[in-house]
Amino acid sequence: MRRPRPGVNEILSSYLLRVTGANGYANYKVVSEYVDIQSDLHKFNYLSKDITSLERLSAATGVMESRLWEMVFPVIDDRSVRAYGATLEYQWLEREKLKVCPHCLAETGYYHQHWALWLYTSCHIHKWLLVDTCPQCQSGWR
Repeated sequence: MRRPRPGVNEILSSYLLRVTGANGYANYKVVSEYVDIQSDLHKFNYLSKDITSLERLSAATGVMESRLWEMVFPVIDDRSVRAYGATLEYQWLEREKLKVCPHCLAETGYYHQHWALWLYTSCHIHKWLLVDTCPQCQSGWR
């Protein structure tokens, strides 16, 4: 298995997609089933340590399990997650539309964890508003 390294502030679903692509698979479910995590892609970002193990993903990718847990928002209860040292209710997380800084995406090739925060609306590096559609084709991010 090809093992790309996780990016700085990369969210787990993005990493899973990069592992999928690096290994020539058309669908992330091939990798998720291999590592025994059956979930919709966006749900990979909200996991509970009580019911989910990232041990097999760690073994398959060579990435320490503790590093993989840094790439998710751990679920606290049915209404909230842990994010950046604080407890946030789900309403503060953007789960409907992906929004990105097109400059960061072009530079790094992955989705950054802080883009999932509802109140995070502009890039602190490029001073650019986050967008939820491709600037070239106007289709939504997937």
